[in-house]
Amino acid sequence: MRRSQGLLNPPVRRYLAVSLLLALTLTEVVARPTAARGAGAVGPSVPLPTTASVPVTEQLMASRPADQATLRELHGDQPTGGAAPDGSGTYAATSLSPSGTWDVSAQTGDFSWSYPLRVPPAPGGLSPSLALSYTSSAVDGRTSSTNNQSSWIGDGWDLSQGFVERTYGACASDTDGGTTPPQVGDLCWKSDNAAAVSSGGGEMLVRDAGTGRGGPSRTTGRGSSA
Repeated sequence: MRRSQGLLNPPVRRYLAVSLLLALTLTEVVARPTAARGAGAVGPSVPLPTTASVPVTEQLMASRPADQATLRELHGDQPTGGAAPDGSGTYAATSLSPSGTWDVSAQTGDFSWSYPLRVPPAPGGLSPSLALSYTSSAVDGRTSSTNNQSSWIGDGWDLSQGFVERTYGACASDTDGGTTPPQVGDLCWKSDNAAAVSSGGGEMLVRDAGTGRGGPSRTTGRGSSA
């Protein structure tokens, strides 16, 4: 009895009273908002307008028609051959033009073809002969260690339009007049000379000292044909 009465001394009783009071206060604070929400959930504060139901019609999904690509796709039953419509080409092999000449070597299989080009008239009938030429064997000897640049009109093609070339001499050998030239690898003018090169070959053009005119060596009688 003395031990039980000691546990209920005034400080302990005050502690228990304060704890019980705090527990009751917290319970009331938590329960009050819940009751307020329950009272407000009974109905709206203002009357709601009446909304009629909207009738719903069932929509049936129809299949989409075939597009343009599907309508024009190939099924393996298209007709073969036939003439091409106006304004379109065909994938058939094009025959060689009758105005050109062609040849096939029976030993090497080399195919060559030449197509002449029209040139404007020149005085004295000196119109050049110009033609596009093709040789299939022109690329046979080209390897990774050679200069494999094609011509300016295409691989295997040639257009020998001709040219005139001047020959120069080494500056180191120009000792005329007692001069001592520098020992360099440059080229210097040496004489009046030129060479006309065409598809058929080449020929030196020399200057006639009597007339001062230049021309082919076979007409001036000087030099030799290149």
